[in-house]
Amino acid sequence: MDNSAESTGYTDDKFACADTEDKIFLLSYAQAANAEYGFSEDKKGCAARERSVSDYSRATGASVSPNGSGGSWWLRSPAGAVSDSAQCVQHNGAIKDAKVMVAYNGVVPALHLTL
Repeated sequence: MDNSAESTGYTDDKFACADTEDKIFLLSYAQAANAEYGFSEDKKGCAARERSVSDYSRATGASVSPNGSGGSWWLRSPAGAVSDSAQCVQHNGAIKDAKVMVAYNGVVPALHLTL
């Protein structure tokens, strides 16, 4: 997995780390903003990034948008300037920074599948 500063969407992210080899992972900012994957290339709302919240996730504390359409979920990319923050996707598909102590964001695991 590319965990470089470029993968975070910031030109200089002092919290970027070494690349890793993972089977299951959270998307990086670069992956969640990749047009080849069907996503918008900016941080604004993107319907392709919107995710519904499962009953299990609701029961374990994941929040649901006011209109019940979806929830927010974590990316693996750190925030650019703050050590206790990471990037997440909001219920409307927009990407923002959030404090990692936030307990209401869900996770959307990803994987590479070789057929």
